[in-house]
Amino acid sequence: MILISKTIRLMPGAFIPFFVVLVTIANSEIIKLTRHHGFKSLPRVIHRVHSTSRFANDPAASQNDSIAGFETAPIIFAANDNSEDLTSIDDLYYVGPITIGSETFQVIYDTGSSFLWVPSSQCGSSCDNRQSYSGGYTDLNSKFNLTYGSGSVAGDYVQAPVSFVGSSLSSFKMGLATSVGLNGFSYAVYDGILGLGWPSLNQDAQTPVIVPSLYAQGAISENLFAIFLSSDGGELSLGEIDASRFSGNMTWLSLSEESWWTVNFIGVAVNGVGVVSSDVGALSAPQSTAHTAILDSGTSLIVGPTESIDQIVAEIQSVSGVKVSYNQGSKSFSVPCSQGNRLPPITFVLADAKTGQSFNYTLPGSAYVLPASSRFSVSCSLGFQEGGSGGISSLWILGDPFLRVFYSVYDYQNSRVGLATAVSSGGSIVAGSTPTPSRSTLTLSLSALLTILITAVVIVV
Repeated sequence: MILISKTIRLMPGAFIPFFVVLVTIANSEIIKLTRHHGFKSLPRVIHRVHSTSRFANDPAASQNDSIAGFETAPIIFAANDNSEDLTSIDDLYYVGPITIGSETFQVIYDTGSSFLWVPSSQCGSSCDNRQSYSGGYTDLNSKFNLTYGSGSVAGDYVQAPVSFVGSSLSSFKMGLATSVGLNGFSYAVYDGILGLGWPSLNQDAQTPVIVPSLYAQGAISENLFAIFLSSDGGELSLGEIDASRFSGNMTWLSLSEESWWTVNFIGVAVNGVGVVSSDVGALSAPQSTAHTAILDSGTSLIVGPTESIDQIVAEIQSVSGVKVSYNQGSKSFSVPCSQGNRLPPITFVLADAKTGQSFNYTLPGSAYVLPASSRFSVSCSLGFQEGGSGGISSLWILGDPFLRVFYSVYDYQNSRVGLATAVSSGGSIVAGSTPTPSRSTLTLSLSALLTILITAVVIVV
């Protein structure tokens, strides 16, 4: 969410649902488009039995105990009443419930924004087919107006009772939308958006965020939440960490700023070869890129600067031999579905903003290929999108393809995020090592070394 005036902000978490798989940036706005899949029942996540001895038997844990940023204890185990199941809409986005008064709504749990809104009973035709709130509230006699890349949302600030993941607030400042101009909203599978970012993102910086509000009144034991995503669904844990959802150690990254969940971004490697980098000292690569990334559960794809994404996709094609097609109209990349298993792993190098400690987060090739749009489709979209250049476009947005591989923890108290390898995701995390320098960089380094040696000989002579 980027402030462009006193009354309007742009949000990475905004989208237009249900038409084609697409994320673009136009006029510095991120637009999300998804296919319409109707209302269907999807598998719910089953709570697993927790084991407090797993880390003691984990070789990776003992190997990395001495590395700053890795943590094996204390681990806070999530109780069933502090967790909420999420429903996956074909790997494109996730919805979960929130109760306002006595009415329950399905909303996007969005770490890329910070405001809660649902339709008002006075919303009219722009909210047709969506549930609207008709219960009691206190009107605060002020208006909100949010501009998303996919349209706008406007309405009234109110105070209303809110219940979220088993905890309640008797009065919480939120929005009742009287006009929703998000394309396709009437046919959506969600009723509103619950922002889980930082208060500074809000149009009114005094508008609270729900998790810190629950912590302040003692409803949860820790000022944090955690998200597990998979193709079958997901889970949000409130005030606790569900250790059954990940393997190995938790890595912690101090935030570079408290707005979005923003971390330092070092670069990307494809099949172990550096492709783009914001810091050639940490990751040798021929292409420079942005130095910050946002963890955004409300974004369907991984979005980056256009030049960086193009370089990565070209390397994926070169390494795998799989032809990557580009649709100029939708600005999307695709591969033959039958060849998706040939795609190479891709590594994102992120770093702690305070210590500089870096970690390599590697996704298997299968993690960044989206499911076919139908059983008749022969092409599958890649989970990458060009973001443009300049302004918000210079940020990386690590959306759902990344978060399905890494269990994520959002810690307000310590201004940090935690990442660990999600169970059965095929991902991996390595601390402090750097992928192999790219071929062009290696050639340059050898040339430079030869120049130094020649110079040294001349000096000696």
